[in-house]
Amino acid sequence: MSDEGIPIADLKPGDRVVMCGRFAYSIWRVDRVTETQIIIGTARFRRKDGLRVGATGWECQRLETSARAFTLAKKSTVENLLSVRIEPTRASITAARKRLDVAEALLRECGEWKDEP
Repeated sequence: MSDEGIPIADLKPGDRVVMCGRFAYSIWRVDRVTETQIIIGTARFRRKDGLRVGATGWECQRLETSARAFTLAKKSTVENLLSVRIEPTRASITAARKRLDVAEALLRECGEWKDEP
């Protein structure tokens, strides 16, 4: 994928997109596309510009497909995975290991993973 990604108007069901908000980036799959809208779950976005239907400037959400947006979404996911408090129980430690594995995979995809010498 080029850094610009797929034009929003050309998205089709199954394509991956980044939903961008004021403070968060998350990766989603397009569920449905109509003549004027892109639908992801219950959220509707305009095909012409990727902005969420009915959102105001303060809470504005938009869709992006650029490589930069995917990198930001992966890093945001890593931060969320690593911010969960770990309780000293076997189940909590097992869940934490799984979160760390997912975080490592996402960092490797972004080229941000650094192997220890």
